[in-house]
Amino acid sequence: MSKYISKCYVVRSLPLVRDSRLQRYNEFLDEDVVYITWEDHDKCNKFLRFGRKDYHLVISYPLFLLRLFVLSLFKMRKQDKVICMDLDTYIPIKLAGMFKRIKIYLDIVDPIAETKFRNFAYPKLFDWIECFIVSKSSRVILPGKSRIDYYLDKLSLTSLTLSTTPLICENVPKINRSDKFPVFNENSNNGIRIGYFGSLDDTRGILELIGFFKNRPDFRILIAGMGSLDDKIKQLSTEIDNLTFLGKYEPVEIQRLYSYVDFVWAYYSPEVFLHKYACPNKYYEHLAFKVPIIVNEIIPQSQKILQMNTGIVIDNELDDNCFSKMSDMILNYSYQLSDFDVWEKEYSNYSFSID
Repeated sequence: MSKYISKCYVVRSLPLVRDSRLQRYNEFLDEDVVYITWEDHDKCNKFLRFGRKDYHLVISYPLFLLRLFVLSLFKMRKQDKVICMDLDTYIPIKLAGMFKRIKIYLDIVDPIAETKFRNFAYPKLFDWIECFIVSKSSRVILPGKSRIDYYLDKLSLTSLTLSTTPLICENVPKINRSDKFPVFNENSNNGIRIGYFGSLDDTRGILELIGFFKNRPDFRILIAGMGSLDDKIKQLSTEIDNLTFLGKYEPVEIQRLYSYVDFVWAYYSPEVFLHKYACPNKYYEHLAFKVPIIVNEIIPQSQKILQMNTGIVIDNELDDNCFSKMSDMILNYSYQLSDFDVWEKEYSNYSFSID
């Protein structure tokens, strides 16, 4: 009988191509990574294999979670490791695998009370569950230390005693060293290009950005992504000369998108509680691709950006005064005084592993 080769399962209730953090585990982990994801459509015709869009979510979502329970119960072995991205995948796998001594990790990409379960009658219940796991388990992964503060503030706790320090896996993109990064052009003849690449929703200040600069031919706005504002932005792009909508993209295309712009927009609405503790992909991406970033004061990384002069920090309130000051800061921004070398010093050889 051949010796069993242990596996590392990485599980998330999203399609693989939609999530750069999910994909990065294959690059970080020096083991046989097996993805279990919830694709839009599943053509395998195997037991409990249903795509997100094959049936109504009321049917397909519980069936996906049931599939995880069954896989943990019958397929995963005690030599295996499982990284469950977010609480919804962790619970069924933990319940089925708790007697098999499988090493099960919870990667809290985002607190689920702020995302999938935010419309529950009492979403704070899930914050308490996650907080308990963070405090008691040695197998918790967070994207940044600021997420501990999220639970302290959300649950009105004065302190949180941790049995062990959570593992930190930052949202650092893997970059090919041979790739040539875009160079900022202060004298662009086509106007200064501001890009936004990500989720298209009303918490990212996208429509406000478009509205202020639509009559400024010295600026160009490039938008790529998908979300609730898809149709609105697509329509606006046909009406506004200096707005380009590139549609949805895959994570592997992000470097190409950054090469199109002079600044990247990364506004986070203060009305979303989680944004105060954000761990944005764009923070690491702007360092990797050497493109100045525009952020607002609320995110934890804003002071670092000011200190390194790798971008511009604006007010949390998006009004004409804020945008006027921002446009002046852009016009006066000096790329030569920036310190993008922090990428080489801290992140170019970034690694992450689990026991």
